[in-house]
Formats: sequence, C-alpha cells, structure tokens
Amino acid sequence: QLRLFTPAPAATLDTSGATTTPTTSSGTRCQTPVREMVVGTRVVRGTDWRWGNQDGGAGTVGVITAGAGDQWVSVSWDSGGGNNYRIGNGGSYDLF
Repeated sequence: QLRLFTPAPAATLDTSGATTTPTTSSGTRCQTPVREMVVGTRVVRGTDWRWGNQDGGAGTVGVITAGAGDQWVSVSWDSGGGNNYRIGNGGSYDLF
C-alpha cells in the first residue's frame, strides 16, 4: 500500500476545548504523521497507534523529549506518562 505524506504544518496548542490537540494555524487538527525527531514538538496519537491508553487517552497531548534510536522518539505525555514511539520504524507512525 502506497502512503503519501506532506510536511506537517506548524502546530499550535488549542486550549479552548476540554481536550487539547495540536492544530494548524487555521484551527484544524493535525493529521500528518510525525516524520522527524524535533525536541519540543507537540504530538497526539496517530493512526498506527497500538499502545492502548499509554498516552492517557485519545486526544491527550505530549511533547517529544529526545530521539530513542532509529526512527523512534521519546514522548512525555501531559497526563504524566511517557514512552518511546515509532516515527517510520517498520513503516509505522504512532504520532501526529
């Protein structure tokens, strides 16, 4: 299956609702997988997510804190947890 991705738009933090999710400058929720490690990038779970509620639940925002090996990053979740997630490893992208 061929999957095409475009570069992610700059993300901002929308704090107006009950949950906070990275949004584009036009206010739409980011739907582009994280493809590179940039410390400080705000993220939410993506379509390849298979880690249960490790992030604190759908819509929970986290921040990339470090690289964690080839095509993996470390994320600290606003809910208090944290772990390593795929950004291309095995063709999977766990984060938007």
